[in-house]
Amino acid sequence: LASASVMNIFAGTLGVMVPELGAPVSRAIIMAVVYGGLATLNIRGAKPGVRTMEIFTLSKMIPLVTLAVVGVFFMHPANLVIPALPPAHDLGRACVTLIFAFLGFESALCPSGEVKDSHRTVPRAVLYALVLVTVLYLSVQMVAMGVLGPQLARETAAPLAAVAGIVFGGMGSKLMLLGALLSTFGYLTGDALTNPRTLFALAENGVLPPWLSSIHRTYRTPWMSIGTHATLAFTLAVTGSYRSLIIMANVAVLVLYGVVAAGVIALRARDVRQDGEPFLVPFGPVIPVLAILVLGYLLLQATPIEWVGTLITLGLATGLYVLSRYMRRRGTPAG
Repeated sequence: LASASVMNIFAGTLGVMVPELGAPVSRAIIMAVVYGGLATLNIRGAKPGVRTMEIFTLSKMIPLVTLAVVGVFFMHPANLVIPALPPAHDLGRACVTLIFAFLGFESALCPSGEVKDSHRTVPRAVLYALVLVTVLYLSVQMVAMGVLGPQLARETAAPLAAVAGIVFGGMGSKLMLLGALLSTFGYLTGDALTNPRTLFALAENGVLPPWLSSIHRTYRTPWMSIGTHATLAFTLAVTGSYRSLIIMANVAVLVLYGVVAAGVIALRARDVRQDGEPFLVPFGPVIPVLAILVLGYLLLQATPIEWVGTLITLGLATGLYVLSRYMRRRGTPAG
C-alpha cells in the first residue's frame, strides 16, 4: 500500500514535469517499467539494490538540505507566528496523514539477516535515521512556513516547488520537482529491496505458500517474493489513488507498530536475545507504553471507512495463520 501510494506521487510528479506522461496509459506504463526494473535489479542481488538506494537517498537529500539552509534568509518572522491552535479533531486528522512521512524505518529490519552484526548495526541505524529525518522535516517545514506564510496551505500540488521558486527563482521550482522525483524513486528502491524479504520470511515459516520462499539458483535471492511484491504493488498503484492508499497504509502500519511496542515489553521480560547482546531502549517499559498511547490516539482519528481495508487484511491474515497451523499439525505444507 505504501509503495503504491508513493508510486502515484512519482508518476504524478513526472506528469507535471512532462505533461505528455500524465495520461492514464502513460502512467500505467511508467509504473510497470519502474516496478519491473526494480524487481530485476533486486533479483540479481541485494548489493545492487543497496547501491541504488544509497545513490537516490543522497540525491534527494541534497535539494532538501539546500532549501532548508538557503531558505532561512528568505523567511519572514511574522509568518511563523501561530495565532491559535487548530481544533483537536483537525490536528488528529492531520497527524494520521503526516505520520506517513515517518513510516518505513522498520524496513531496515527486513534484510537484517544479510547484515553484519545486525543486532547492533540495525537498531542504531534506525535511531540515527529517525533523528536525522525529524530534524530535516522540521527545518524544511519551518522554512516553507516562513517563506510562504498563509499561502502554504493553498499550495497543495507542489508546496516545496513554490518555496524553491521564491528562494532560487524559476529554475528552483524545476529543481525541487526533480528532487521530489528522486525522493519518491529512492523510496521505491528501498521498498523493493526490503519488503519482499518479509514475504520470504512468512513463507519460510509456513504462514504463506512455500513457493514464495524460493531462492534463485544463480543469484541466491528470494526471486519469487520479489516478483510477487512488484506485481501486487503495481496492481494497487494502477487501481488506487494516493489519498486512499496512504490512509489505508497508515492504519495498517500503526496497528502493527502497536503490536511491536507491546512485544518489546514481553520480550524484555523474557530476556529474549539472539546473536549477541541486544540493543536495549532506555527507561524500561516507559517508551513502549508511551508509544502505544500515541498510536492509540492516532488510530482513533481514522474513520470507519478507512478501517475497512485493514480489517479485511487482518481477517484474511488470521484465517491464513489458523489454516497454516492446522496444516502443520497434519504434516501438510501450508501452501
